[in-house]
Amino acid sequence: MGLLSVGGVLIGPEFTYAETLKEISDSLHNTSGFYDLVINGAGMAGFYAAIEASKRGLKVLILDKRTSPGFDIAGKRRLWLNTNGIREWDDAMIDLFCPEGERNEIGEPALSGVARSCYKNELLLFAGSLKKGMLRSLLVNGIDVLLMTDIWGVVVDNQNQVCGVTIASKHGLYFVSCGSFLDVSDGSLFTRGVLGLAYEIKEAGFVVELEGVSPECPNILSVDTSWGISDNCVKLHKGKKFPDQYLLEFRFRVSTNDLSCIERQARLLAAEIGKRLPELSPFLSESKIRYWALESSLSVVGDIDETMFPKGYHMFTAPEIYTDCEDLSSLYVNMRKVTGMMPRYHNDRKGKFVIYVGGKTVFACGDVVREDGFKLPLYDYIPKRLSVTEENVPLLIAGGGTAGTAAALGAMRKGMTPLVVEYFNDLGGTKTVGGVSSYYFGFKDHKLIKELEVQIKSVADTYHLKTTIPRSFYFLKKLSEAGNSVIHGAIVCNVSMKGRSVDSVLLCENGRLRRIFARLVVDVTGDGDIAYFAGAKYKMGDSRMGITQNYSHWDIPFRPKVKNYNRDYDILIIH
Repeated sequence: MGLLSVGGVLIGPEFTYAETLKEISDSLHNTSGFYDLVINGAGMAGFYAAIEASKRGLKVLILDKRTSPGFDIAGKRRLWLNTNGIREWDDAMIDLFCPEGERNEIGEPALSGVARSCYKNELLLFAGSLKKGMLRSLLVNGIDVLLMTDIWGVVVDNQNQVCGVTIASKHGLYFVSCGSFLDVSDGSLFTRGVLGLAYEIKEAGFVVELEGVSPECPNILSVDTSWGISDNCVKLHKGKKFPDQYLLEFRFRVSTNDLSCIERQARLLAAEIGKRLPELSPFLSESKIRYWALESSLSVVGDIDETMFPKGYHMFTAPEIYTDCEDLSSLYVNMRKVTGMMPRYHNDRKGKFVIYVGGKTVFACGDVVREDGFKLPLYDYIPKRLSVTEENVPLLIAGGGTAGTAAALGAMRKGMTPLVVEYFNDLGGTKTVGGVSSYYFGFKDHKLIKELEVQIKSVADTYHLKTTIPRSFYFLKKLSEAGNSVIHGAIVCNVSMKGRSVDSVLLCENGRLRRIFARLVVDVTGDGDIAYFAGAKYKMGDSRMGITQNYSHWDIPFRPKVKNYNRDYDILIIH
């Protein structure tokens, strides 16, 4: 995928390639080279802010490091809301959360009420419907979207006035010119990092999806202290897809601000819950974990001094979780207030400095970016004297997919301890987060493959796991037991060369740049990201039209499999 955010444009299989290119072209309305407002974070707060600012005539760009918008509900798998306040929702809000087109996918006959999506006092949601609806709404409102892109710095002029942001993607480092900046990142972690503020992540929450749950199962189940669960309980919420589908949420204490460690802790706890499901309740004796959240909810504490903000810098700390429908109505009102006073940008400011996590440096940018004949409102960023965290490792494995984890396991057998860097919070790549649950090419009958599959099946049986979860957990368990380090949420955004060899790799990890020096680098990123930055020749798409095919990506079907379903487990939002 290129820099163009084409994800939500490809809504249905009836779209032709020509129609797709036209819609992409129509969506690239900003030819001025700058934005009135750039928003960091495409959760619900960023979504509402972008829509409201666009209604006021502002040119808006919204960015998110994730693959789709709606991370705070869809990504965290919190697919329920208390119905308190739903009577105040208008038709547009109801259609966003429960669109008409998903009705034939609802397999729970006990649902009723608004959009036939309510169970008792909860409104139930589909992740696929929400994230696609959000992206579609952003695009048709003339808002530019960049996904899988992380903001790592804010550019200011001599008067300490915001005049742009610096961003990182798998294509490199770029500068975006803007007059105002709004940070609505999870827990305001970007603002805390850039300003060097002290904070602490006290607690986290995680959600797993169960199947095979008896309808008599209580909503709250008690556990003892040996489980390591906050409040000594877990909570169950009805699923929308099938009668025995439930979502189980739990919270846990953390002792680090390292998001990779927190995500690893969440999954280890989730698997332990799976292992002890029959012990948790007799109504869960036949249950299995078929899926879990893409990321955890975070409880962040620490004061933020807004007097430290540059002029034109704005921040809104959204709630850690949305409990009921009224929360989202209130959020909409708040974001309308936040964006209500933001002015138009006249592009008469010259960037002088970049403020980023770890320092401040002189700003310099290059030429405007062009892609596939389109002129993008981005400029190449020229890194100068960046003071970033550096570390040296003997072996760096870029990519924690099928090949990357195999490389790590192989290195372990030879007594090495590699550092693995991975964009997603789960290991396994296309065979886990990509949903490709079977082998369709290659050495399927190889001794090592057979041995691996036996071990993964054993993990699935022991921990009561299904679909792609046993594989990703197996890799996590093996690497954790061996003491291997994994950096999750990492975007490879540049390399430095020593002669014809890669000397170091530059990462952007949750808004922070890191440079990794390694004696040996293995590029298993899937798209050859490191090879690209090192200058390797490449071509993309077929020779005739340049069309690419999303072949190594499937959805995980539920019962029954519905034609043209909303792809509720789809990590990307393309067809």
